[in-house]
Amino acid sequence: MLKQISVFADNRPGMANAIMKTLKANKINACAMTISESNEYGIVRLVVDNTSKAADVLRENDFTIKIADVTCVSLPDELGALSNAMQILEDNDINIRYAYLMSGKDSSNANIIIRTENPDKAEEILTKAGVKLISHD
Repeated sequence: MLKQISVFADNRPGMANAIMKTLKANKINACAMTISESNEYGIVRLVVDNTSKAADVLRENDFTIKIADVTCVSLPDELGALSNAMQILEDNDINIRYAYLMSGKDSSNANIIIRTENPDKAEEILTKAGVKLISHD
């Protein structure tokens, strides 16, 4: 299981980079990032190499954050691999709220962050099905 930091920020130019500059200044690497928005604010979701340090640094710099558990699957970069993993979750009535890519050192695999309503159950089921999971921090 991985920890994801969601940063809530004004929806205006430069805010996403302000978050990234804060992490860079504190030698924290973002391994994955996605941005979503509404009219009033944006949500920058991150997986970093040091979640507790990142959370402290972001709070110290007046960012509003939330930490959540997410699952990261490492799948062969081939036709149908993601669909097969999603089918396992669907067969077990686990809803995927959202998903996004994460960088990895092994370019033959695709690493996908998946946020579900029950990450413990999702990881248990995926592991039993032989799906490779990634964790750190």
